[in-house]
Amino acid sequence: MCVEFPNRDAVICVIDDDLWVTKSLVALLQSEEFETETFSSGSAFLNWIEANGQSERQLCVLLDLHMPDLDGIAVLTRLAARIADFPVIIMTGRGIPDGRQKVMNLGARDYLEKPIAKNQLLSALRDALRDAPQAV
Repeated sequence: MCVEFPNRDAVICVIDDDLWVTKSLVALLQSEEFETETFSSGSAFLNWIEANGQSERQLCVLLDLHMPDLDGIAVLTRLAARIADFPVIIMTGRGIPDGRQKVMNLGARDYLEKPIAKNQLLSALRDALRDAPQAV
């Protein structure tokens, strides 16, 4: 399956405390010619966003739901308070009751359960980039 992306200039931020998951996602994304930024915690990502302000490039975030310092829900809550204008795709290896509905209510674009099939991830990413506001 060949996935056509609306914007390959987007920067894909991978936020996951599992190094092997991060390496696998980065390898896949780079094979699709995306630039990536990686973060091992939600707080590291939020600090990066705060320091970098509004990017001139479109961002898309792949965010793990379960992390030790700030979990995905805490990160989503803080992003919602900032009125973030980039899509967030939640990834989880351990679902929570009503998890999909909770994260969607907080503004997540999609909710994917690990292990995530390559085509499933690329389709979710394509849809998120297609529907997201374009950076100026």
